[in-house]
Amino acid sequence: MSRGPRLILTLFPVILVAYLYCGWKLYHAIIQNFWFPPGQVKLYLVGAIAYLNLHPVLLLIFSVTGLHKIASFAVRGHKLWDIPFGYPFWFGVILVVEMLPWLLAIDLIKLPFFPFYKSFKASWLQIQFRVILALFVLIGLYVFFKAIIDTTRIRRSETMLSYPNLPISWDGLKIVHISDMQADSRAGKRKLKRYVKKVNRLQPDIVFFTGDLVTASKYIDLGARMLGSIRSKYGTYACLGDHDIWSDEKEIKQSLKYHGVTMLEDSNQFIRVGNDSLMATFVTNTYDRRPPLDKLNMLMGQQPRGVLDILLTHQPTESLIELAAERGYHIVLAGHTHGGQILFRFFGLTIAAPRMESPYYKGMSHIEQMMLSINNGLGFTFAPIRYNASAEITLIKIVRQPG
Repeated sequence: MSRGPRLILTLFPVILVAYLYCGWKLYHAIIQNFWFPPGQVKLYLVGAIAYLNLHPVLLLIFSVTGLHKIASFAVRGHKLWDIPFGYPFWFGVILVVEMLPWLLAIDLIKLPFFPFYKSFKASWLQIQFRVILALFVLIGLYVFFKAIIDTTRIRRSETMLSYPNLPISWDGLKIVHISDMQADSRAGKRKLKRYVKKVNRLQPDIVFFTGDLVTASKYIDLGARMLGSIRSKYGTYACLGDHDIWSDEKEIKQSLKYHGVTMLEDSNQFIRVGNDSLMATFVTNTYDRRPPLDKLNMLMGQQPRGVLDILLTHQPTESLIELAAERGYHIVLAGHTHGGQILFRFFGLTIAAPRMESPYYKGMSHIEQMMLSINNGLGFTFAPIRYNASAEITLIKIVRQPG
């Protein structure tokens, strides 16, 4: 079983408990505020919870019965599956997770007053059930529209880096970082074209792509054609991602080369910019291939270096990033995490699945003198939606520090 279905099925018992808790609260809120028959309300709520969770239930059935191709079809996505099963499941999960802190807060807020609770129980419950109904409506609407916006939007992130002793001709150099196009039925030709068009509008000098061109091998030509249609002054360069290896890395390399994109694996490349060069180190870092330390020492120890030293890798593994900082790299570019793809923020806390793998999972940050960019990418993993993690194009402007 692949990682996607395994993760969904592992979390399913927790999701089910959360559903039952939220459903129980909603049930009491409805019967206290409306004259609906309790049995009928319970039946409808149980039916709704069962329908919203058909996606993982069917995945489990397919996996147990050996129907792995159908399970793969369901996870990778198709409108015939996503519309009736995928979207409802993920919408329900997000709604329940967003509701939980509020419902727990309502239960906990009365604890300090528990010795006196009986004296105001009736009035408290009346207010509580009205608040719960209002929360379900408001949060439900918020989640619905927020998920649509975040799933369809492509945002631009921009930062400016200044360095002393840069060649004058490098002042204003525009580096565009993109990742995880993952061409498939969800990130199809229309969406890929929008992505490429937005990149081209930036008129980049160099484009770096940090892996996962496709989700499935039949989309290799489409993905390579779209990436190759990006116009950049000094070229477009790519490293390997997990899905590139799982699909057909040889065909991906050949197709990218045909469309004018350079894909490199565990090597250094000097890229000429005017009369000077930057050095880009391409490291293949995926679930199936971890770079050995001796190879990293060889790559990162190369002398002389460029005017700027940039490391590209797919997975932002903590040890690799910190090693790059120790070795004096100016910039590290990575992808893989999709910025969390489905990300929650509660009272200053952030919850995202990729945080279990690495603390570096989203956005731009600095480690000592090195800038780290983790790009959200464009495509999807096992969920067909994004939430608080829109698709992203990162623009890095290099400027010459005076003096």
